[in-house]
Amino acid sequence: MDLAPKYAFGKMLAIGSGPPFKVKGSWLFRGQEIPQFGIDECYDMELYEWKKVDITDEEQKERVSQMIEDHELLRGSLYWMPNASSD
Repeated sequence: MDLAPKYAFGKMLAIGSGPPFKVKGSWLFRGQEIPQFGIDECYDMELYEWKKVDITDEEQKERVSQMIEDHELLRGSLYWMPNASSD
């Protein structure tokens, strides 16, 4: 995951007072798709449910913002928000 800082920003939460913990998170990737290196190098990526955020949906964007800013816990599973333009 050496390339991750150049292409991704993420926040993961382990929720609960003891095992089994509920894991939630939000990842922002550069571009419109999850980079192949993330799929290849992150051994546990397939264990999570990934949902692409619709950047035209203000409610979805707000939910991701709230999680990143710690205003409230994300209610869904893992989300990723593509940027508006592909570099």
